[in-house]
Formats: sequence, structure tokens, C-alpha cells
Amino acid sequence: RGEADVCIGDALVFIDDIACDDMTFDQVMTILANSADPIKLTFRRDTSLVAVRFTQNGVAIAVPPGTPLKQVGALCRAKIQYSCSSGDCATCEQTIQAEDAGVRYVRPCVARVPKGS
Repeated sequence: RGEADVCIGDALVFIDDIACDDMTFDQVMTILANSADPIKLTFRRDTSLVAVRFTQNGVAIAVPPGTPLKQVGALCRAKIQYSCSSGDCATCEQTIQAEDAGVRYVRPCVARVPKGS
């Protein structure tokens, strides 16, 4: 995935050339603490998920297409104010960046995660 965001829910599978997908958290932390700089981390993400990053706080999460953005915002701890909950007032309008869709304005009270590429 190159320089893509690391998302909530991604799985760490390699630290440099060491497979770590079956290791405990403590084992992974020991390897990280004893690794030389820089280290290469390799992550795995379910290919059916779409990565969404709230530009407001930079938090990214991978979720299924069609997930309500209000729910995604809560999971990302984005501070979103809601008023009408119908999309008419624009109080909740946010910018998001979805894979291959660029930055766009959405109203999380009514919007859903778009399909990925």
C-alpha cells in the first residue's frame, strides 16, 4: 500500500523481516524496543474495507462501504457537532479523505462511507 495511512483495525504482520502476526503484544513491543532505527513495519488490511481519515484530527479507520459516517466519526473520536440530523443545516459538515476519492465535504449525520476502488 505504499504510503497509505495505518488504520484502526490494521494488523501488524512484519517488523523488518520478522513475522509477528502470531505474537503477543508484549513480544511485539520487545522486538520494537530492541530494533535498530529505522524499522520497516508491514501491515495487513481486509481488502473489503475502505480507509477513511478525518482531516480534522488525522485519525484513520478501515470500515465496510456503506457504514454511516456518524458511526465512523464516533469511532475516530472526531469532535462533530450535530443539530438537525437530517443533513439540512450543515452543522456537522466535515472534510474526509477516502481512498482514491480525494478530500471532500460530507455531512456525517446522513452520509455513508463510499465504495473503495
